[in-house]
Amino acid sequence: VPTAPYELFDLAPCTPTIGAEVAGVDLARPLGPELRDELHRALLEWKVLFFRDQNLSAPQHRDFARNFGTPEIHPFLPKADGVDEVVRLSRGADSPAVENVWHSDASFETTPPMGSILRAVHVPDAGGDTLWADMGAAYDGLTAETRERLDGLLAVHDFTQTFGKNLSPEELAARQKKFPAVAHPVVRTHPETGRRLIYVNRVFTHHIDGQPDEESRELLAFLYDQARHDPRRPADLTPRLIDETGADQRTSCSSSTCRFQSRLTARQPSSSWPRRQ
Repeated sequence: VPTAPYELFDLAPCTPTIGAEVAGVDLARPLGPELRDELHRALLEWKVLFFRDQNLSAPQHRDFARNFGTPEIHPFLPKADGVDEVVRLSRGADSPAVENVWHSDASFETTPPMGSILRAVHVPDAGGDTLWADMGAAYDGLTAETRERLDGLLAVHDFTQTFGKNLSPEELAARQKKFPAVAHPVVRTHPETGRRLIYVNRVFTHHIDGQPDEESRELLAFLYDQARHDPRRPADLTPRLIDETGADQRTSCSSSTCRFQSRLTARQPSSSWPRRQ
């Protein structure tokens, strides 16, 4: 259900349920409380906000994220431009990427971050798109029988199948102690909107807790495909240099083709994403 009109910026939806371009906001300037609240409302409604032609430095990138939560230091990815909270992702023919698969950032954490802020640094002449899928709409598209089947199920999320591949045995053991596998509900409730949504992804979800391996694999494969099968759900962003994107990771999944960007994740207090809700 659409919310009230936005007074402090222009907003143009990209699809019926996810993704909107915001115009008339200079992210390099401090946001007043009214503008910050209105952007937060837009993020809840549209899940992903695209800001064109924003020329932010890495510190400004971090400072903008602070309007939505506390930026976290990523436990695995390299830092960018001397700012601990900002990571740099560079992808091409010689550097394949896991983000080319549908995923939700850091779902392997006990309390996953509420969102991510992406900044396009270098983009290819063609391609480099990022796709965003509305996992609330994906849940709405399930049959009543499937929803009932998913109710109460937990999925185990683990970093080892991605970030653990290049670690030494000693370093892997240390990281597993700090970030043990964690179980999240297969269907979660968004803490601010109350929306039910599918919360599994190919990158970090390992198995369904308590199910036989084959049954778990089949169910997860079906759920993963919900992000891409309905052409009405994905929002496709072709990035341009100095574009900025903000995404609510609690209700969206993303996938991309090769590009070079800076990214950070922002964390709200743990009460904003209650454990096992």
